Amino acid sequence: MERWLCLLFCMSMSIMAIGQSSRYDRDDRYAMFSFRQQTLQANSNNIHLAFRNIARKDVLQLFGSDTSFRANLVSIDNGEYIEDTFLDLSKRKNWLRHFYRKKGQFFSLEKESFSVAVNPIVNAKLGLERDNDFLIFQNTRGFELRAIVDDKVYFYSSLFENQSRFPSYIDRAARKAQSIPGQGFYKAYTSTFSENIKGFDYLNAVAYIGLPVSKHINLELGHGNHFIGHGYHSLLLSDFAHNYFYLSLDTRVWKFHYKNIFAELTPLSTRLSPTGLVPKKYMAAHYLSYKPAKNIELGLFETVIFGREDHFEFQYLNPIILYRTVEQFLDSPDNVMIGLNARWDLWSSFSVYGQWMIDEFKIDEFLSSDQWWGNKYGLQFGLFYPNVAGVSNLDIRIEYNRVRPYMYSHHIPLSELASQTTASYSHHGQAMAHPLGANFSEYILVADYYLKEKWSSRFIVSSAQRGVNTSNINYGSDILISNDTRLSDYGIDHLQGIAERIFHSSLDISYEWAHNMYIDLRVATHDIIREMSTTNSLYFGGGVRMNVSNYRIEY
Repeated sequence: MERWLCLLFCMSMSIMAIGQSSRYDRDDRYAMFSFRQQTLQANSNNIHLAFRNIARKDVLQLFGSDTSFRANLVSIDNGEYIEDTFLDLSKRKNWLRHFYRKKGQFFSLEKESFSVAVNPIVNAKLGLERDNDFLIFQNTRGFELRAIVDDKVYFYSSLFENQSRFPSYIDRAARKAQSIPGQGFYKAYTSTFSENIKGFDYLNAVAYIGLPVSKHINLELGHGNHFIGHGYHSLLLSDFAHNYFYLSLDTRVWKFHYKNIFAELTPLSTRLSPTGLVPKKYMAAHYLSYKPAKNIELGLFETVIFGREDHFEFQYLNPIILYRTVEQFLDSPDNVMIGLNARWDLWSSFSVYGQWMIDEFKIDEFLSSDQWWGNKYGLQFGLFYPNVAGVSNLDIRIEYNRVRPYMYSHHIPLSELASQTTASYSHHGQAMAHPLGANFSEYILVADYYLKEKWSSRFIVSSAQRGVNTSNINYGSDILISNDTRLSDYGIDHLQGIAERIFHSSLDISYEWAHNMYIDLRVATHDIIREMSTTNSLYFGGGVRMNVSNYRIEY
């Protein structure tokens, strides 16, 4: 119901509103091209790519006069179309003249005061997994709508209806959390054609409306998610969790980009709530990004997660105050974290980047050899290298992530479900940062190769090690349960607990046979090795998609 209310509200607001621009998804090819373009040219002081859901107008600015790239972009923002000119409609008859007037838009309408573009969304895939009797499939249908009014107010909406069966490792994770990664609530699905076709049935939606408050300040209200960082994963804020209702404030002045996010979250899946109604918790976050030079980007992040029975804590609405200060004023038990983010583009050849996220930290405890449990932090180091060794369009990313035990967790139990807490850094039972939660180390390599404009491929290989909990001992890997159940106050070692290794590899190949229409092939392996058990997955499949990015789940 919340999804539909948000969708209808945003649609009604778009009609009433008299900007900035809508955004590309992080996995969209134009967002990925923008990342490599900044590394190779570093030609803008006011585009901050730590905000990975990049605005369409920023893509246009980033590529400047590079007409070979601009010619393929699709945008209606600020009334400016960037793709090829209108197609020849003289040979079309009757109602067919209203469709694909533009190369990348199924239906478009341009008037003096507004522009609208509508596209269908299709993602249909079939595959097989070794030692799995069930068919692996994806059946997604939907639409997206973009609009701009008076060259100022922008609006975006997409709605997806899905039936899916995932490879076994994703299926197990979804059933354990009673929540599909990135999707949330689901119902059981069994095909009327065959009992061998069964899985999950779920709905998802994204909708937001943006309004410029002034030349440099933009207000946005919507239902979606965010990603902050330059890595493949983020330890600050990622888009792994389900969509949420939010209000954001963007301020761009000189070399600064400052973003505030106020969001309503839920600590657990609807399916786990004894009453059928999900409890509420809230997030207030801000991120200040500064570019002292075109090739250097520095950021400071702070967030607080808090649970209240009947209201938002309005003191957290202050857009510039430090949340730790407010927390002390309130004498509250809220979960405050701070983080640092940095990227440095070197010699127009490669980028180095990193993050440091701190849940709690004391210098004297850190310098001692007692391994205090409260030193909870995560580290990320990465290297992005486009056009590797002079090979055009071959990009490689190498990344290391490390998160201490009990990071992102909290201690006050939920009244609805005592095994989980009110203020863990999670939403709908899913991590708001790295999908592995806490108490892990991970190495990941991502290689992208673009061939002759139509062909693209992505190869991923990762190795992760975790210290996982047992049924009665909390070693610090599960961020959802109370850290009051921790093993001890001292002697807390990284990767303590039951040793688990996860090896993942995948190869995706895509062919764009028409604009934003793809044929995909995928092969993937996923091995989980514990002390007493091993599970292996080998998947092969493919399909077609239209107007949607190729979203991947590694964990």
